[in-house]
Amino acid sequence: MDELNPYIQRWYERGCERGQDEKWDPFDKFFYFWIALVVAATQHGNLTDRHPLGDRKPILNYFRAKRSSVIGAEEARRLEVKKLVRMKEVIAPKTRCRKEVRDAFDNLRAHYDKSKVLEDSELVEPIVEVLNRVRNNLFHGRKTYTDKNDLKVLKAANPILLEILNRCELWLSHAATNTTQ
Repeated sequence: MDELNPYIQRWYERGCERGQDEKWDPFDKFFYFWIALVVAATQHGNLTDRHPLGDRKPILNYFRAKRSSVIGAEEARRLEVKKLVRMKEVIAPKTRCRKEVRDAFDNLRAHYDKSKVLEDSELVEPIVEVLNRVRNNLFHGRKTYTDKNDLKVLKAANPILLEILNRCELWLSHAATNTTQ
């Protein structure tokens, strides 16, 4: 077992334990799954190479290294990814953002609208940008616990994060099953 696996497992299990009845459930789930993903990405990369811009770069490198797993997750959760890309709560047409973020959303929308074909290698970065945008909005106060649209965003994002974790870290779901029995 790798050095950080217990931390990844702990955050993953916390996300999996959250019941569907809790009002804040989608927020909790996203937070727990995101932290598990960050720790997995950190473990995969150089532990001493912390990026000054936060989580985005290590996760992008992790997704690139685990491309086939990420693409498998995207295929399994395509409906949720399509929903996220089209939700104005994630990125509205007139929202100011970095050009690469806007381009990633536009390319992914075009791909799902079938007006542009993206190769598997071209899907990875837009998926990171979509999830990172949700993360930034949540962590920096742009999402509220009582807003129905914000809850829809997180309910679409959480199955994607869970699927990515399950496919990139195959041992996780098995370890979670063994600890609950």
